[in-house]
Amino acid sequence: PRAHHCVTYQRPCWGNDTPAMAWETTLKPSGNILPSDRPFVNDCRHSFRWLGHGVASPESVPHPPGKIQSSMVAQLILNADDFGSSPDVNAAVARARRDGLLTSASLMVTGEHVAEAVDIARADRSLAVGLHLTLSNGRSLLPATEIPLLVDGAGRFADSPARAAWRYCFDARTLRQLRCEIEAQFRAFAQTGLTLSHVDGHQHLHLHPAVLPIALEQAARYHAAGIRVPRESLWRGLKIDRSGVFR
Repeated sequence: PRAHHCVTYQRPCWGNDTPAMAWETTLKPSGNILPSDRPFVNDCRHSFRWLGHGVASPESVPHPPGKIQSSMVAQLILNADDFGSSPDVNAAVARARRDGLLTSASLMVTGEHVAEAVDIARADRSLAVGLHLTLSNGRSLLPATEIPLLVDGAGRFADSPARAAWRYCFDARTLRQLRCEIEAQFRAFAQTGLTLSHVDGHQHLHLHPAVLPIALEQAARYHAAGIRVPRESLWRGLKIDRSGVFR
């Protein structure tokens, strides 16, 4: 099973028009919700609180990591990525909402079964839905003829996040095509009519130096309440699965 994610958000202190940032902690896929090798307080001490959709207040100014006040209570958010990628994922999201503790999902607008996922989300308005920005290990939204420097002839990005990340460096033409694809994915989400709860990225590529400024700009434009900032151990992740890292 995949690792669960503990994600909490807080709007940063540099203005109400800037999306909230989020620190994320990966919980090991054991039988327990919390990891057994260290206390929950240590795992989430760098986390910020969730303030809701577009809510900001004077008391929301974040404290530096490691200096969380004792009165700050973190809210656990259980999020499902890849929403819309397959019927199985969609069914799992619906079941986890009905029978489990799922609080949010990240929509892959380039997924082959995104229409079904949108129907599920529309039927459950209390489900917070964000954009799962896809720039690797998936297909693009724009046709391959418009972004040939990003995808192959079939319109697929590189499967390896490392290869995709390297491709997005240095070349100005590639960066222009990257912006077009990112903007298209944000537009596609807006066209669903769903409220944009948050933004994250497939294989965390939304944090790529060439991607993040565009993602922040678009997140603010579409009034996203938060952006995922992972806090994961590289070595722990490689112990779980190192296949495909450089392929």
